[in-house]
Amino acid sequence: MATQSELIDQIKDRLFILSDYALSQRWQVEPTRISQYRRDRLRLPIRFIEDISEQIGIDALSLIKMLDTARLTKQNKDASKILFWRPNEKVRRYPPPWVERKHFFRRKR
Repeated sequence: MATQSELIDQIKDRLFILSDYALSQRWQVEPTRISQYRRDRLRLPIRFIEDISEQIGIDALSLIKMLDTARLTKQNKDASKILFWRPNEKVRRYPPPWVERKHFFRRKR
């Protein structure tokens, strides 16, 4: 399980980049964005995940899955909830019966 800061460190090691500033120039973002990615305040965009997956040699979808499971375990939530989507059973799918009756609220006097 990898966090965003670990992935940033891995790509810096692969590309022999010494600072976050040089990485921000490669990705063409502000250096403060890199520190926000490290602290998990912002999520890594898809194009950065694709760049990391190309350099490291791991599939991009598996990287996204690892990041999401790490984020959920940090929040003390069950990781299977994001991996397996289930529809919400509490949502009303059909209108209530009183909607079908005409002039329910407006009665003739």
